[in-house]
Amino acid sequence: SIFQVKRKPLILFSLFDGIGGARVAIDELSDEFIVVQSFSSENDSHAKACVKKYKPDTVELGDIKKVSRLDINKIFLRRKISNLIQFLSWGDELHFAIVAGPPCQNLSGLNSQDGKVKGVFGEKSRLFFHVP
Repeated sequence: SIFQVKRKPLILFSLFDGIGGARVAIDELSDEFIVVQSFSSENDSHAKACVKKYKPDTVELGDIKKVSRLDINKIFLRRKISNLIQFLSWGDELHFAIVAGPPCQNLSGLNSQDGKVKGVFGEKSRLFFHVP
């Protein structure tokens, strides 16, 4: 339709990405945004395979423990992102989203030992501190 509303371009960083649920949700539910580039950080090989099958152009960042703010800055300076910014029509806004769903097993009372939970300093949940 000629009356279709133009969706705003979005660059998505999905950390602890799993099977890519954040990207799927934005693609399927958002009338406001369209993902023009996505980046994923996930360790599970089966989950990464799902993401690659759904959106092969997703850039895999690797282990979240090895992704720094400097790495994220380098991504923005890459030619591909620069080109996206350069080719936006006049008046458009380029949006960025960082989505993270770190493991929460150490926060749950269901995983307590002797009635105590390890909290955010537990082996899995402390990955929260690696979100750049």
